Parts: sequence; C-alpha cells; structure tokens
Amino acid sequence: MSSFDGRQQMTIERGGGGMKFRGSTTGIGDQAWSSWRTVIDDDNIESQSVNFANTADNANTVGGISVDRIVYGEGPNGKSTYNGNANVSDSSNASGFYFHNDATGMPPGWHTWISARADSWSGADGYGFQLANSFWNGDLRHRRQTSGTWHAWTTIVSSANVGSYALPIGGGTLTGELNGTSSVFSSTVTASDFIGSSDKRLKKEIKSLKVKEIKSEYKTFVFKSDKTNQKRTGVIAQELELNHPEFVRTDEKGMKSVSYGDLHSAEIAYLKAKNKELENKLELIMNKLGL
Repeated sequence: MSSFDGRQQMTIERGGGGMKFRGSTTGIGDQAWSSWRTVIDDDNIESQSVNFANTADNANTVGGISVDRIVYGEGPNGKSTYNGNANVSDSSNASGFYFHNDATGMPPGWHTWISARADSWSGADGYGFQLANSFWNGDLRHRRQTSGTWHAWTTIVSSANVGSYALPIGGGTLTGELNGTSSVFSSTVTASDFIGSSDKRLKKEIKSLKVKEIKSEYKTFVFKSDKTNQKRTGVIAQELELNHPEFVRTDEKGMKSVSYGDLHSAEIAYLKAKNKELENKLELIMNKLGL
C-alpha cells in the first residue's frame, strides 16, 4: 500500500513464520524501509485481542462471551454438523445446527435442524426443543423434549398450508382460510358473506327437527370492550341457557357464547310451523263461509 508520504507492506510466510509488517517514510525506491515486525505467529496467537463495541475479545471469548457458550455448527466454516441421530439426549447432541438424510428421530428425507438443549440436563432429565426444515418441500416442524422424552413433531408450515393464510406483520387484513375447530375474535368481523358448511357428507345423526316454541328474550346492550359504545341486539347467554342450553357454548374460562345460527334456525322453523297452522285454520274458515 502506498501514499504520498510513505509505503506499507504486509506478508504471511509460507513456512509458518506468521504475519509480518514493515513500512517506509518515502514514496519511492528501496530506501528507508523499517525492519520486518512480526504481528502474529505461533508464539502469540493465543494472546491477541480485538475490541468489538469496547469489549475485549480473544481466542477464548467473542463479545465478552466464552466460546463454549456460543452455539454453532461444527462443520467447515461453521456449517451444520452431519448428525445421524437427532434423538441423542447428552453432550453428543448439544445445542447447535445439524443436517442429515433420514436421521433417527427426524421425519424421512434430508433435513437441517436446530437443537436447543438445557444447560445441565441430559439423558433421562433432558429438556429442549428442535426446529427442522425439509430440504425438498420446505416443511417447517417443531418438537419438544421433557424429562428425556421427545414428543411428536408438529408441522408449523407445509406446502399444503403455506399459501392458505396471510396476516401482515404490521397489521392489516387477514386473507385466505382459517382452519381449525374454532376461532375467537374480540372485535367486529366484517365480510361480504358468511357461508356455513352444509354438505350432507359432513354430517351425522341427521334427524327431523322437533319444532317447539323458543323462549328467547331479545334485548339491547353495549359490549364493555366496545369503545364506540355501539348498541347491539341479541340475547343473554345465561338467560337463554335456562330453557335452551343446546344453543349456548361455554369455553374453558367459563365465558358463554350463543350459536345464533342454530337459535335462528329453530325460531324460523317454529314460525313456519305456526304460519302453516294459521293458513290451515284460515282455509277451514273460508270453506265454511263458502269463500
């Protein structure tokens, strides 16, 4: 390297002599070179230190953290370690990054995975978790270990569901499908249409409805969580439950909700039956009057 007021040279000896440096205060010629100075060699490499964010580092620490506390892959250049058994619960399967094809404990095929192990527990007392990603289809799976036992893998993202839902990280509109037994929302849900599944193939124990009068008292109210104080119309779950518990649901926290779809269907069926009854009576009266 050269500048108008001098030159610098650095070399690494092929024979293992280390890294050396010299400089010159002149910009030309072969004059005024200082003697070669050894920067790093076999005698001092362990004592060298660099400062990152004002934290002294050396061969045993990085950022002030001991190297034996840092999780990394043991392959060349820090790449993942080739590991044929993901179930080992001791130091031979410590926290780190791994890969293998059809490894014991892994789903079939090539996978890379991350193991996070508890510091002092191993064997029958092992605790931790693993995240695994398939080379071929991109499936992302998770499993946990408690008291030395690995639990079943749970698929977080797969080719079957990766495109079926999306929610912007910064908030926004949910698009696609929500799949599951139930979903709970604490605010208003707006949609152009609500469609209920009704295919016969999805149902069992199909019976004709026994029409009866529904003792439901509709009221107006405001939800305590609604900052807009929007007045709404509906029933009170506890009151409806006294006569019609079949329309009321209770969650694990004891909070009650109403299946308005079922309630309204029963009310409509009752009104239709009453209307048919009135039509029959009206027809009988008209016949008697010769109308």
